[in-house]
Amino acid sequence: MEPRPAPPAPAPRPHRLLNLCLIALVLLVAAAAWLGLRIHRQSAAHAVPMAMTPLAADKSYGVTADLSALSDTDLQAAVQHMRELGLQWVRQSFPWSDIEPERGRFEWSRWDRVVTAAWGHGMQIVALLDTTPAWARQPDTPAHTPPTELADFGAFARALAERYRDRVHVYQVWDEPNLSAHWGNRYVEPRSYARMLREAAINIRQADSQAVLLTAALAPTIETRAAQPERDGIPGAAVPS
Repeated sequence: MEPRPAPPAPAPRPHRLLNLCLIALVLLVAAAAWLGLRIHRQSAAHAVPMAMTPLAADKSYGVTADLSALSDTDLQAAVQHMRELGLQWVRQSFPWSDIEPERGRFEWSRWDRVVTAAWGHGMQIVALLDTTPAWARQPDTPAHTPPTELADFGAFARALAERYRDRVHVYQVWDEPNLSAHWGNRYVEPRSYARMLREAAINIRQADSQAVLLTAALAPTIETRAAQPERDGIPGAAVPS
């Protein structure tokens, strides 16, 4: 006798298909939740300081101004006028050479007035840290010369952040370091500037962990030729290889 063919498998019932779909949906939701939790934990472990987040979308305007030499009356009037113009930021220089003329002796009064006035009118400050006092740089060099010891600049940056951390949260390190006139009348050194920026960032964030650090603003230039020390008036300079 020939074997009988196997009977056809019964067609799945509608409710069984529905149960399988529900199980698959639950498993998919659980997997998505697990993946989302894992991503959240990884992001938290490498979180970007919250102070940086709103700045990406901040389209407000500001101005560069040195308000430190104004009288109290003129200072208040200047800041009030800025607010009337719709400005929200002021980029104010905090020159190390003026604030710490001698090691460990700080003269904050002029800049205390500026910070207080700006804060009182709802303006935010970009604190520009530049210049080097005579005691912290090579002899016979201009104020816009990088310090001989980065630790001295770092100590100043930390002192400034400790003093103003409740009202200043954005710091810019140096001004136009791509100009020899702002780098001790010598060839600019990107690596040296990067080390200076790092030193300032470490010290400022010891005082204010949420501080925002800005790289220096660069001066526009149309120079395309290689620098020549004699023609550029830089005595004793050597053309880098």
